[in-house]
Amino acid sequence: MSETHLPAAAGPAAAGAPPFLRIDAMRMSDVPIVGRIELAAFTSPWSEAAYRHELMANPRSFYYVIRPPAEAESGEAEEADVSHGPVLPPILGYGGYWLLGDEAHIVTIASHPAYRRKALGELLLLHLIGMAREGQVESVTLEVRVGNTPARSLYAKWGFVEVGLRKRYYRDNGEDALLMTLFRVNEDQVWAPMAQRLAHLLAQLDAAHLDAETHF
Repeated sequence: MSETHLPAAAGPAAAGAPPFLRIDAMRMSDVPIVGRIELAAFTSPWSEAAYRHELMANPRSFYYVIRPPAEAESGEAEEADVSHGPVLPPILGYGGYWLLGDEAHIVTIASHPAYRRKALGELLLLHLIGMAREGQVESVTLEVRVGNTPARSLYAKWGFVEVGLRKRYYRDNGEDALLMTLFRVNEDQVWAPMAQRLAHLLAQLDAAHLDAETHF
């Protein structure tokens, strides 16, 4: 996958400066770091092999990662120059979807555990929706644990509605999953407030906002 860019309607140009964070396509070299975040984020994590399969063998899959600017990235080094702000992990979050005809199905969204509750999940959600729109989708679907109230609230905030229940969907504890769908995402009036919020998040999420005490 090559580097991708936000849809024009969601770009940060109006803010007058490039965003601190960038979102681009997940690469094979990202998989070990994604795997570590996956283990920390989920009780039933995907394996690194599963992500490699998705990137290499599933033409309907699209995965993206949030990266800090290179000068703020910790990389693999034990020491790094922090004169321009906190040293950040090389990946702050990731997400992906499958393109299934006129529908996109979001399969995962995860944030680095040290950077939760900083709107990265919302940033990823809106970015995935925006990229799926470029594939001419009319709706976006996802599953969410019935007990995951924060995620359900976020999805409802952006127009997802509950359309079904998958009984005992999650293998780790047998919890049910709600199937939620965002309809008419291809219509500009549905996308416009999302694009505005996406641009706002990219303008606001800087090093100070993301400062955290622990890193991988």
